[in-house]
Amino acid sequence: MKLFLNILFWLAVIAYYFISLGFVVDRRNEQVCTALKISITDSARSRFITVNDIYQLVENRNHKIVGLLFDSINIPKIEQRLSEQAPVRKVKIYKTIDGTLHINVTQRTPVVRIINRFGESYYLDDMGDLLKHSNSYCAHVLVANGFINQRSDQKNYNVLTTEVIFLIRSLVNETKDLIKKITSVESTL
Repeated sequence: MKLFLNILFWLAVIAYYFISLGFVVDRRNEQVCTALKISITDSARSRFITVNDIYQLVENRNHKIVGLLFDSINIPKIEQRLSEQAPVRKVKIYKTIDGTLHINVTQRTPVVRIINRFGESYYLDDMGDLLKHSNSYCAHVLVANGFINQRSDQKNYNVLTTEVIFLIRSLVNETKDLIKKITSVESTL
């Protein structure tokens, strides 16, 4: 008899859990976005994109996020729009039970500023990708200049994967390695 009551008790607990979970799921579908919280990783080190820039990309005069039902917010579309921005490496968007939509952005990290022979200025990030120079922010990194033929307007250029003349690729990679060593020594001081 005691075993039967114990089993009945645990069945009731499990049933209560699933019923209450069903109410919570229904309520989350009807939840309204009450706040938008944006955070940028490494914003103290690089300021190529700001919270205000992201806010303007997410919301405009015709489309406000705050006040909408969470079901009507197209999170994958917002992630895609933010990921298309040059300074953005990774975007993570999630919603919390208190009605807040969180947008976490990770910036690309510049390691060297290149000034090529044409007078153009751009950065190489820690993954070897080109990052255009920003008029609103200048990263405090080493500068490489001289007879560098690489133009700043090439799309999807990466010094680690693009087929360039072996000597130039080797020089850029060696420069990148040197900069990594110098910045690692600076961080230990």
